[in-house]
Amino acid sequence: MNKTQARYPAELRESSVRMVFVTRTPEESLKAVCLRVASLVNVRFATLYGAALYGATL
Repeated sequence: MNKTQARYPAELRESSVRMVFVTRTPEESLKAVCLRVASLVNVRFATLYGAALYGATL
C-alpha cells in the first residue's frame, strides 16, 4: 500500500457494510443504498459498494 492510500478502520468498515444490508429494502438497488450510507458515514461510494458487492475491505 502506498502512502496516498488510506484504509478505513475495521470497525467503520464492518458497521458500514452491515448498515447497507440492514437498511436495504427489497425495492432498493445495492447502488442506491450504498450511495445513501456512504454519505452518512463519510466513506467513498465506490469503496463501500465494492465491499458490499464483493466482500472486499474498505
